[in-house]
Amino acid sequence: MITLVDRALFVCESLADGDGTVVQPDPRNPELLDDLLVGFPDPDDPDDDEIDDLVWSVSPDANEHRLILCVGWSRAHDFSRAVFALA
Repeated sequence: MITLVDRALFVCESLADGDGTVVQPDPRNPELLDDLLVGFPDPDDPDDDEIDDLVWSVSPDANEHRLILCVGWSRAHDFSRAVFALA
């Protein structure tokens, strides 16, 4: 029997390998990321006054098949509220 954890691992590994067919595409993913970057600056190009406010632990990534949002644990609560508000 395949568990939820097994399925999640399969999906994550498939997406990491570039296989987007394991999930339903959603063309709104890039737009959601753009909206999030308004309040949470891109870690690849921060202004000097934004360095201390970065929430990202890894640069975010989005296309119609995936939305990858890796944030620091200490900022996860506030960040997740922003994600749910926009979703």
